[in-house]
Amino acid sequence: MTNILIPTDFSHNSWNAIVYALSFFKECKCTFYLLHVNELNGASRKIAATKVIPIASDIEIKNKLHALVEKIEASSLKGKHLFFTLTAKGNIIEAIRNEVEDKHIDLIVMGTKGSSGIKKLAVGSNTADVINKVKCSTLVIPEKAQFSRIDHLALPTDYSIFFGPKILETISDIIDLSESKLHVFHLAKSDEKVLGEMLQNKELLEDYFSDNKHEFHTVTNKNLDVAIQECIDKHKIKMIAMVAKNIHFFQQLFFSSKNNATTYQSKVPFFVLHD
Repeated sequence: MTNILIPTDFSHNSWNAIVYALSFFKECKCTFYLLHVNELNGASRKIAATKVIPIASDIEIKNKLHALVEKIEASSLKGKHLFFTLTAKGNIIEAIRNEVEDKHIDLIVMGTKGSSGIKKLAVGSNTADVINKVKCSTLVIPEKAQFSRIDHLALPTDYSIFFGPKILETISDIIDLSESKLHVFHLAKSDEKVLGEMLQNKELLEDYFSDNKHEFHTVTNKNLDVAIQECIDKHKIKMIAMVAKNIHFFQQLFFSSKNNATTYQSKVPFFVLHD
């Protein structure tokens, strides 16, 4: 049984994350924990400086969580799942860390942004903090993502990091669950050669996934987000896997302001892998 934690603020984005998770794991036995943390995030504090924001009572939150479970169980997405509701007060990162340890959570699923998300940012502050500060693999669902079978999975890398057993096993699990083809995208400078430890890291991937459908691609575009978009369009990528310890390499792809040149940020889920 897989234990999955879904933080929710009852927004449309968090509901979309729930729908995606239920669809993705429809054929698996899972225990879902729906967590609401009663906390004002950074954006809400700015609003609170000029407006009075009503704080929901414990009873109101529990009623909302109960209604959420009823909504799920009344839908066609319930599957072979169990559902539990959790509440906490204070810092959302500490609350999530506590539940990950206490409930032996295997995966966190959350939307890119909550109800107070800033539109110009691809990833909201709470989601970015969870990715960076909570040592648990996280499936992040953009606001416009709609589930379809993950027949093509992308792994962007610069081959600068070693892929540990847990990361490789998780990628393998995704491939097996969806019967997907793995596309390893080497994001490189035009004059870069794969040598030394970089070559060893590439060879490890080639060896580990030798029995799976896979392809290796080299992308030499200085504009990484445009390069990723081109790869997604060309190979019909349905999900992007990325390694947490290489997160700074992807800062410009997900955690900064963007123009409208790329669409993957709002449509393609990304799976952040932890050792």
